[in-house]
Amino acid sequence: MRVARERLPQDRAEWHGFLRDYFCDKDAIASEFNGDIHLSLQWPSDPDRHVDPRLGAGLKWWGEGVTLGSMWSARRRDDRVLTSLYDTWTLLSWSEWLRQR
Repeated sequence: MRVARERLPQDRAEWHGFLRDYFCDKDAIASEFNGDIHLSLQWPSDPDRHVDPRLGAGLKWWGEGVTLGSMWSARRRDDRVLTSLYDTWTLLSWSEWLRQR
């Protein structure tokens, strides 16, 4: 994603906090190129970004090679029940239910 330089704070040291506030759940890695800012959005993989001290054990139990950085995509469908590690999948489940009605 490309962002005009003037959209970010003047002080480069403030970029991280500004981008964290703006993108909330995602980490935005910023690099400057030809006067523009290029952002790479990634799901957090730093253990300090997660509050559960036993999250590693839970991911091991979940299986399927899920890591801190790939938790966002972890989901299972068992008949009519969708189980996921991120609540963003709730909209999919509701959409499927509405489509059937």
